[in-house]
Amino acid sequence: MSTGKPSSLPDIQPSDRACKRKRTARMDADFDFTGPAKKTLRTRGTNRQKSFNGSANSKLKSRRQLFKSNPIKISPAKPCIRLETRYFHRGIWYQIGDIVSLTDTDGDEYYAQIRTFIIDSHEDAHVVLTWLVPTVEAKGKKFEASNYVIGMEEDIPRRIECVAFYARCPSDYFRPVDSPYTVGSWIPPESL
Repeated sequence: MSTGKPSSLPDIQPSDRACKRKRTARMDADFDFTGPAKKTLRTRGTNRQKSFNGSANSKLKSRRQLFKSNPIKISPAKPCIRLETRYFHRGIWYQIGDIVSLTDTDGDEYYAQIRTFIIDSHEDAHVVLTWLVPTVEAKGKKFEASNYVIGMEEDIPRRIECVAFYARCPSDYFRPVDSPYTVGSWIPPESL
């Protein structure tokens, strides 16, 4: 008996092991397969788990599921700006065409006209300016619209906190005198 197995284990053939695994407490002869199958009242374990998680019946849901909500996917905020013709800031309605003053670090005061308002996605207001250049007749620090001419147009917006309201003025007041057209006088060809 030198099969390489310890002597304490009984000699069982592999076919006997397979038979023992397949046997149950009841033999096939105990069952009657001729009549209709009787349904059991108890659900299987796998079905029971599905009913707790996926069933629409709220009585079968677990307590944890009652307080959970489905996550909502939100899209990232889109960077957007909008252009406005007027804006309310510190108790004053600023409009396109208004004259504003800006003070530099030396305390000198400069004047500009508002071209447009830019409001970003955080509701921060910015203004785009057209600088007003003083003529030879401009004397002193007092602003008179007749002594200023239109200057450079800025492309970079400035925060509205940088400017201070000075006077109301039409948006086309400082247009060049020899301009062949006026601001806002263009008529589309379809309406002619």
